[in-house]
Amino acid sequence: MTIYQEELLRRLPQLDCTGYYGYRDGLLHIFHGDAPFCRQTPEGFLRFYEDQFEALSQTELYDKIHQEVSAIREYVSLYEAAPQMEAEGVHDYRKLAEYGNIVLAGTYSENHGFMFTTWDQDKERGYVSGGDYSPNYAYAKESFVRRSGLLQEQRLFQPEEAENLYRCVEYARNHCETLTFEQSKALDELAEKLSFGYPEIEENPPTFEPEEGPQLNL
Repeated sequence: MTIYQEELLRRLPQLDCTGYYGYRDGLLHIFHGDAPFCRQTPEGFLRFYEDQFEALSQTELYDKIHQEVSAIREYVSLYEAAPQMEAEGVHDYRKLAEYGNIVLAGTYSENHGFMFTTWDQDKERGYVSGGDYSPNYAYAKESFVRRSGLLQEQRLFQPEEAENLYRCVEYARNHCETLTFEQSKALDELAEKLSFGYPEIEENPPTFEPEEGPQLNL
């Protein structure tokens, strides 16, 4: 099984799917419920059953798996071609990108998958500091862009702002009865993007509901 397939297999439960590796054909077989959905090649590409592709390609699950596979191909390809970090104590990381004194790096473990980080590094590349670690590649890329100054911080959401936006999106999805299908789908995509880009939202989705605990009635 290749790294591409191992990464997708780890992500399948979050996509409400299951899978197994076929040792005879070298493909990762993906199921949604009891029904076969698609297969992944060793190079990280998807194969769909011809008689089902037209219908499957119109589904939300197709979009989610396609986005996940595209992201995996991006960071695995970067990782496989990247040089090892030169700084002391971080030789197990590989340098994925660099701009100024900010570096984006990643490391891989067969047991745990990928971990990404951004660091400040000195001019001689001898040491790094201020690591911002996450298994979420999208978050790591955003951290790199923000810390390197490639994009003005004013144009990005702070974590608290992203949480408030997520609350508003969830409230609209659950309480607005006049949403069209297109509007509902757009809100679903926005909620998914916020969850994927901010790990704290994915781990503990924020809402407007009061926290559980003793209430004081006056």
